Amino acid sequence: MADFAAGSQDAFVGLMNSYVNALGLKNTHFQTVHGLDADGQYSSARDMALIGQALIRDVPNEYSIYKEKEFTFNGIRQLNRNGLLWDNSLNVDGIKTGHTDKAGYNLVASATEGQMRLISAVMGGRTFKGREAESKKLLTWGFRFFET
Repeated sequence: MADFAAGSQDAFVGLMNSYVNALGLKNTHFQTVHGLDADGQYSSARDMALIGQALIRDVPNEYSIYKEKEFTFNGIRQLNRNGLLWDNSLNVDGIKTGHTDKAGYNLVASATEGQMRLISAVMGGRTFKGREAESKKLLTWGFRFFET
């Protein structure tokens, strides 16, 4: 996709960095298209949440795929790794999981309750279940104590 959209992976990384700069984000710099560990690549929970917010706002039709619990490609069934999609106590509809040895288990999740939407960002979790539990706590707390 990066090669198709920008001509090369390096050019696409440049587009990614231009995008976060246009959003005014100061704590994110990409070095790779895939997000795996790389020297000089970093982000903050706040920046990841703001990137998620921009995704939801700017490309809502594309965002809708993040709530799909599974898909099949080339005969291979792939489950969405965001376990909160199966939690019936929340109306989670995305966004992104991640894991590397250096970064730990990460989850940027979005959920709605009525007209209210919240985004949680958990980084550096020890397990995939731990990142889900902490995200659920944040979203539940936010829906209970905040109004929009």
